[in-house]
Amino acid sequence: MANRESSSRDRRNYLSLDTATTIASEYADLHGHRKVRISHKPYARRRADNFYVFDVFGGNGNVGEDGPFILVDPASGEVFEMDERLFKNKDK
Repeated sequence: MANRESSSRDRRNYLSLDTATTIASEYADLHGHRKVRISHKPYARRRADNFYVFDVFGGNGNVGEDGPFILVDPASGEVFEMDERLFKNKDK
């Protein structure tokens, strides 16, 4: 039979959406962007496999141009920035 104390100690604590949004907002503000909006949040069962993804709006770019995507790791809180141009089709 498993020990309750050891099983709760092994359980990972994942960031909530509010905490991830705060991290993304601070990161965006630090890099000259005005606001973020959640684009994708991981399901509770697969949270370890997915990131919180935020769209970035306003800032250093041209008028009407969106910023990069911000990914927040739900386990560590680490932030990654991805340029949206990586997802666009170059043929168009």
